[in-house]
Amino acid sequence: MSTPANPTTTVPGAVPIEYLEELAADQRRTIHNTVSRVRYAAKENIRERLDINTNLRRYFWPAAGVAALVGLITGYSLTGIVTDR
Repeated sequence: MSTPANPTTTVPGAVPIEYLEELAADQRRTIHNTVSRVRYAAKENIRERLDINTNLRRYFWPAAGVAALVGLITGYSLTGIVTDR
């Protein structure tokens, strides 16, 4: 049987653990910053898309046209039902 390896033994050509820990911490910071930027950008984009005043100004006339058509069709249908035509 072989004896267990000594944990303090270094392997030739191995990267020091401190360097790897520093590299991992740097990668975590980079990922955290990237995620924060994406969240902020998505939040702003959603806020702009769901802004009531902007959407009302942009789509007022098409919405008014659709409402007028629905009102006309509903009124015509109800008149037909009431007058038995």
